[in-house]
Amino acid sequence: MLRRRHPGGRLLKRFWRAEFTVFCICILIIITLILIIVFTADFTGPTKRQDVLEAADNNRDGIILFGHVLNVDSKQRTLSLNWEATGCGSFFNRSEAPWSVSSEYTCGRVGIPVNVYILGRDQPVWSYDPLEVPMLNGQPQYDINLFQFNVQDADISTFSFGINIIGTSHVQHVPQEFLHPFGYWESAQTYLALSPTSGPGNVSFSDNTTTFQAVPILGMTVLDATNSFVPAISVHPPVPNIQFLLPNGTQTDGAYMLTTTIKYSLLAIVFVLMIFIVNWILTLLVLGITIGVVYRQRHGGGREDPSVLLFPITVIFSIPQLRALFVGDPEFGILLDAVGILLQIIVVSLCGFVLLFVLLWQRDKERKMAASKSESPEGLEDLVECV
Repeated sequence: MLRRRHPGGRLLKRFWRAEFTVFCICILIIITLILIIVFTADFTGPTKRQDVLEAADNNRDGIILFGHVLNVDSKQRTLSLNWEATGCGSFFNRSEAPWSVSSEYTCGRVGIPVNVYILGRDQPVWSYDPLEVPMLNGQPQYDINLFQFNVQDADISTFSFGINIIGTSHVQHVPQEFLHPFGYWESAQTYLALSPTSGPGNVSFSDNTTTFQAVPILGMTVLDATNSFVPAISVHPPVPNIQFLLPNGTQTDGAYMLTTTIKYSLLAIVFVLMIFIVNWILTLLVLGITIGVVYRQRHGGGREDPSVLLFPITVIFSIPQLRALFVGDPEFGILLDAVGILLQIIVVSLCGFVLLFVLLWQRDKERKMAASKSESPEGLEDLVECV
């Protein structure tokens, strides 16, 4: 007797194929749009030095510091920067051409001796003397090493975010890494630029024979980024009523507070989210296959191939490997793990157990059918003999 196939199964199969095709096309379009936005917004180029110089108020006397991020270590919580100094106003050597393309902007090589101190240290991190600039035929030769200095392994502050738990008044405090890749870090340092008025050279605060003149810092700008991080800085000008104590006993109010906020770049954030989405797509595919197998078995479908069990096994080993590709290699326990890899492994594992149960049930059913077929001829012969 021929068994009539259930018409709902064919309709569901056609509907599933159409929906899956539309789903794949939508995912492809979304990924393409995201990549276009990322590469348009994240690679517009670094801040140009000329734009900073032209935006500065060059009628004021002072220096501008252009920064380059050398390294950001979020695990060790250190930040390394490279700074290059530019003089403006009367601190610019007017006998030379300005660094800007327009002659009305008067910023260029620093024309006075300057010492830069950070975090109240006794020794300067940079000591500049214009007399040390090499000359050739009466013209100064630009030596980049004379105008640059490094700030190595500056401390990154540690603080926590407060997250309100829905339905309760409890506030859960979590570290910056928990919100990866949306967390941010901050590093604060004091920068003090002084010009020794009693003579140039590498002098320290503790030298009581040296008097200093505070040099205004007109601006501090980071020109680039590195290690998938984008720094944003804010410079707080000196507060006249707050005095900065020098080791030689004198005080000055010329210290500037620099706060560097470090975030992951847009490309790094999208990269992490794409891996997160891919893991969920694989998980949902396993769930869809499992639902399809169970539906076919409940409606008298055909035999399931045992190889269907390989897909959840492959996915459950692939998810942690893809998770390891997260930018910054965060430790397990971040927010994306709570709503990602933890749930994904649970869903895929349950689907694997369901598929295994279906295959075992199918095998037992086939074994019983084979046994019944092997017994049916003998039973027929016994019936004939009895007749």
